[in-house]
Amino acid sequence: MDLAEIRSFVSAAHRLSCTQAARELDISQSTITRHIQHIEAELGCRLIERERRLITLTRAGDRFLLWAEGVLERYQRMRHDLKQRSFGLSRGTIAVASSIAPYEFVVPRLVHSFLAVHSEASVETTVCPSADVFVRLLEGKSGIGFTGTKPDHRFLHEVIALDEIVLAVPHDHSLASKLEVDLRELGAFTFLTRELGSGTRNSYEDALRRERMKQPRFKSSTVMDSTESLVTAVQDGYGVGLVSLLAIQARAPMGIRTVRFRNLKTTVSFYMVHSRKYKPDALTNDFVEWVRENRSVAAGSLAELKRTKKKPPSNVFEGFVHRRGTVVADKLKPGQ
Repeated sequence: MDLAEIRSFVSAAHRLSCTQAARELDISQSTITRHIQHIEAELGCRLIERERRLITLTRAGDRFLLWAEGVLERYQRMRHDLKQRSFGLSRGTIAVASSIAPYEFVVPRLVHSFLAVHSEASVETTVCPSADVFVRLLEGKSGIGFTGTKPDHRFLHEVIALDEIVLAVPHDHSLASKLEVDLRELGAFTFLTRELGSGTRNSYEDALRRERMKQPRFKSSTVMDSTESLVTAVQDGYGVGLVSLLAIQARAPMGIRTVRFRNLKTTVSFYMVHSRKYKPDALTNDFVEWVRENRSVAAGSLAELKRTKKKPPSNVFEGFVHRRGTVVADKLKPGQ
């Protein structure tokens, strides 16, 4: 097996989908499948089980995933170590701007893993709405940005992680046993949604417009001001509601099942963005390259979250201090 095959397996295991892995790595789904089959043939055991559109890891797959992640991490450390020895240690501060959703699920993991091999660097992240991220980039206040909103022609951008809007239902609900639900089936239920302007709600309504589908008539509808309040309401049996798949996986709440929407594509992209107006400095370029090579780090391991039912390791977020909407990541050393 080679690194390309290992990357394919790790991406598919993280996303629990060969289709999503193919999008993430920008290769065909058949290539992902062929890579995994080649590894299984070499090892002489099955690593994944397919269930409709999703995949699950076997026990052997769980063990191989831990080894594969270690191989890719050591490979990246080796590359950056050699680069630093050749060109000197990277020093300075990277100014990052991020909207709330990418910051909650993407940015801390990327920053932590980057600083682990760039111990002389630091990262200052400003958390703000997407519109303000774009303003900071245009004004040169931040060198790189992360947002869930696709930017216009003034910016260069690329997708670095994917999310999906799904329906959260109580574990004993009539829909809990289903993998997919038709919108027309929801009319008899109380619908819990997010406030106007919420990224979750915007993504859902954008999907409806793209597919030219209408919102069903619900028994009643309630607007919730946060993911936490919506999840609690679903747990308590007040209704069914819209949630981000990454948000629900990260919280791993008890008593909740997630159901996808049938014939409605609710995939959400997280973008890495920088202004065409300014050329990133060398350290920022190093960070951009790191993000490109470690896209699977961005969304974390959904496979691990599914296995353990725990939140991501707390050390991922160490070194981040909130200061009036700004999060500062101080210098972190490997192992911290």
